[in-house]
Amino acid sequence: MLRQHAATHHHRSADHHGFQVHVGATLPHAVELHALPHGFRVESPHAYRYGIINQRHVVVDHETRRIVHVFE
Repeated sequence: MLRQHAATHHHRSADHHGFQVHVGATLPHAVELHALPHGFRVESPHAYRYGIINQRHVVVDHETRRIVHVFE
């Protein structure tokens, strides 16, 4: 769902060589955050955003930018 949404809206990946993409990591501020697509099921959709870093889609807490889920 996120990949399709990102492609439809022309969201691009930010490349950060050396950044380890994993749950708990803090997303660099250079990575643009996007609202979750309508219908994306999470407990508090307003609290999360998604971004694309090193060609990987991640869901983050939008206040702390901490990664809470990595899509493989």
